Amino acid sequence: MSYRYLILGADGQLGSELRSLMAQAQVHDAPVTYAYADYEECDVTDADMVAQYFSEHERFDAVFNAAAYTAVDDAEGRPDKAMMVNAVGAAHVAAACREKGSRLIHFSTDFVFGDGHNFPIDELAEPEPLSVYGSTKLVGEQLAMQNHSATAVLRTSGLYSRWGSNFLRSIASHARDKERIEVVDDQFISPTPTTTLARAALELANGPLFMGGVYHASSHGECTWFEFAQAIVEGLDINAEVVATTSEKWGAPAQRPEYCVLDNRRLRLMGLDTFGDWEEELSAFLGEHGDLI
Repeated sequence: MSYRYLILGADGQLGSELRSLMAQAQVHDAPVTYAYADYEECDVTDADMVAQYFSEHERFDAVFNAAAYTAVDDAEGRPDKAMMVNAVGAAHVAAACREKGSRLIHFSTDFVFGDGHNFPIDELAEPEPLSVYGSTKLVGEQLAMQNHSATAVLRTSGLYSRWGSNFLRSIASHARDKERIEVVDDQFISPTPTTTLARAALELANGPLFMGGVYHASSHGECTWFEFAQAIVEGLDINAEVVATTSEKWGAPAQRPEYCVLDNRRLRLMGLDTFGDWEEELSAFLGEHGDLI
């Protein structure tokens, strides 16, 4: 017996991590085979293209949908594009998974929540997105679960990796180019490495306790973006000053929630919360990949 997987959005930071994991993974001591597709091979916004791609392949045990429009600020000026990728695309993938009888792991974001939170947010909390990005990701969650009951939505926070575009890589680049960088200090998150998220997604995908629905999947603990940036600069031993600023002064086009730290309640109850403290995970990540950042 072997397990067959499909990774969509395979050229992004999470898709790249999933590919790296699948290349060496085993599930229940059985080998893993996997396919992956980027935008050109399987454009999730094109229903016919998605259906055709699935029809040309044998059934997958699980599909990991990492395809997303993640440019939070740019989405404010391109709401139709964000909606097509994040929401309509998710619906297309879920429908194809339903037809094939494949489980779907769909990735989402803490930005589906708005303000008014002071403690880690569990899956029972009511989403109230503040941005186009958050709104389109929320609609994507809803459409995916409506189209296929065997859909697990994994919401995460402050995602970073050695691949693609993310906050960690951006801070490292700016800090090396400048003596002083400003970062907002009034938004709280739980920085999460793609390595841990990918492993959690794989473990959930073919676990005996698999159930559809929403799961929170982020590192433990909390910090502001400013504190995260400080830890990155210090961990990489970059000689740059990180200065705190406010969201109002920063003036980003998209509004972010003040507090969107997640509580992995469902994973914890299932014994599948393998995430560690954000500082420990960042330290381990920089120790292994710091020379590549």
